[in-house]
Amino acid sequence: MEQLDSYCGIYCGSCFIRKSLKENDRKYIPEKWSWITDDIPLECKGCKSDTLFIGCQQCKIRQCASNKKMDFCNLCSDYESCELIKNLDSHAHPHHIVAKNSLKLIQEIGKEKWLENQIIRWKCQNCQHPFSWYETKCEKCGEKLFNSTEEAKSL
Repeated sequence: MEQLDSYCGIYCGSCFIRKSLKENDRKYIPEKWSWITDDIPLECKGCKSDTLFIGCQQCKIRQCASNKKMDFCNLCSDYESCELIKNLDSHAHPHHIVAKNSLKLIQEIGKEKWLENQIIRWKCQNCQHPFSWYETKCEKCGEKLFNSTEEAKSL
């Protein structure tokens, strides 16, 4: 079963790995992730599922929250002082930088409403075609997209 919310606040539904898997096309994998070669399977049903992409399997945040049986990191008593969470802000991947903001939204509006909003957020505003974190323009209509890189800059 797919689970598109993550412990740290990343929305797995807009992951380029999941899009590549769904579309059976590796063109969605950004160049900076060149370590994701053709021999690495693109299986993933989300952070909280049992079917994880190899990169997500190694996530220390996921391991910590799962071991503590927390639904989200911000429910943990160590959240404010957690070095793993603090490191998200300085991370080289903008979709990680956006995660802490998502945790605040989840706390304010709840997981279900947040998930509904994410489905809308990760569709082209012009044509409603879904896109992933790092796509810069809609492959269907050519519209400029508000991707994770742009969102991280705005925070």
